[in-house]
Amino acid sequence: MPESARPRVTGWPIADEGFPALRQGLKRTYKQGRNSMARAQAEPSVENFHEWRKRVKDLWYQMRLLESVWPAMLKSLANELEKLADYLTRL
Repeated sequence: MPESARPRVTGWPIADEGFPALRQGLKRTYKQGRNSMARAQAEPSVENFHEWRKRVKDLWYQMRLLESVWPAMLKSLANELEKLADYLTRL
């Protein structure tokens, strides 16, 4: 983390510790991705596939940040999300 960001981070409110602190955000990101995927399948358009790709990348970035916690599982998931994001770029 850049040193310039450290003072801002200390002021972030974190109500929980451990996985519960992450659960809500991960669920929200995953749900947004599923909704974007359903929209792209129901109404295929450049815009809808672009939105789906952005949501995939959001989850990919989150998995990359968490990889060190459970490398065997999350590294593989992050790699698959990266492949999906790349694939969606080509549509």
